[in-house]
Amino acid sequence: MRLHIQGTGLKLTTAITDAAEDKFGKLNKLLARFDREDLVIDIELSMTTHRHHKGKVFRAEINAPIGRHHVYGAAESEDLYEAMDQCAATAKRQLTKLKEKAG
Repeated sequence: MRLHIQGTGLKLTTAITDAAEDKFGKLNKLLARFDREDLVIDIELSMTTHRHHKGKVFRAEINAPIGRHHVYGAAESEDLYEAMDQCAATAKRQLTKLKEKAG
């Protein structure tokens, strides 16, 4: 599994990249059954607007094509790290559901 982290409208610092790898890397346990070397998970971290300083201005999005299934999650929040947490939780729920269906 490889994580492809992209920043849109914000600079990806090492702290942000490390946090994203930590939060989304935990999904690796659920992806063990889809053990493929070529699996690429796209993660986009963005700032929705530069004009507003309050409200939900940060967005995290995960996009993972897994075989014939597709895992997608997105979250917006006032804090980038909170948006990453919510997005990872959404992806975890979807992967758990896939795992239970496959039995």
